[in-house]
Amino acid sequence: MIIGTGIDIVELARIEALISKNEDKLLERIFAAEERERIPQSFSRETAYISGRFAAKEAAAKALGTGFGHKLSWHDICVMSDAAGKPYIQWNERLYPFFPFLQDSRTFLSISHEKKYAVAQVIIESPSS
Repeated sequence: MIIGTGIDIVELARIEALISKNEDKLLERIFAAEERERIPQSFSRETAYISGRFAAKEAAAKALGTGFGHKLSWHDICVMSDAAGKPYIQWNERLYPFFPFLQDSRTFLSISHEKKYAVAQVIIESPSS
């Protein structure tokens, strides 16, 4: 059974403008240390990468049915990649009292990039499916 779905689209130019203003501040606010370590260093790829992961976090928040606030922070949603490069969500255990279903659910993540946009979709599924 699907518990929640979320989708988000981000314009790369918007993220590039934020990066240009203050990259370190943006990255520290949005990404956990382990996520920041994996950001590619080439600028064109960096913008697409950051935009896709930003969209993934927004989509995950939507799948939970909440926005970012006291129950959910940017660092509670870690967007990681497996050895093959497939992205996945790693939830912070701090969320379990607010969203107990996360302990047993499966989360699916898809990120895609186009010239001007990045989009991400998240589906949270209960284990009984």
